[in-house]
Amino acid sequence: TQAFHAKLKNVFETAVPLVESRFTKGGTRLQFSVPVRQLFAYRSIELRDTLDTFMNEVAATMSARNNNIATDIEIRIGTGVTLPQLATVSDDIAAQRVSHLSQRLMGKGVPSRNISIGMEAGDAGLIHFSFFLRPSLTFQFRPEAGTP
Repeated sequence: TQAFHAKLKNVFETAVPLVESRFTKGGTRLQFSVPVRQLFAYRSIELRDTLDTFMNEVAATMSARNNNIATDIEIRIGTGVTLPQLATVSDDIAAQRVSHLSQRLMGKGVPSRNISIGMEAGDAGLIHFSFFLRPSLTFQFRPEAGTP
């Protein structure tokens, strides 16, 4: 785990200026907080041209790790004061950006089962990448009440 975390830290710190990293949950989860402007051009859902190598290295590091230990990535983007309404979420730039990141990782070989994405009110201007071991093969999210 330490070697995996060291590799990811090097990948993020080399490619993305102003990245902040921290360990959570007893050192088993590594989280990077990245300013949106470091990944995306102004009002764009496309990644900056200089980040293709970065995405390749993140995907390769995850793929190599997944050969031995199931490791997941959670990508959360801040939306500002409130979350978008369900009716407008498909037009929301934060939703489009986090979806684009997941699509790029899947396109580079990271299995969809190892990626979860989401939005959170607050932290406008930040994207959080968390890497952690999958604790089990059970569902990561609780089913809503009344669903089987």
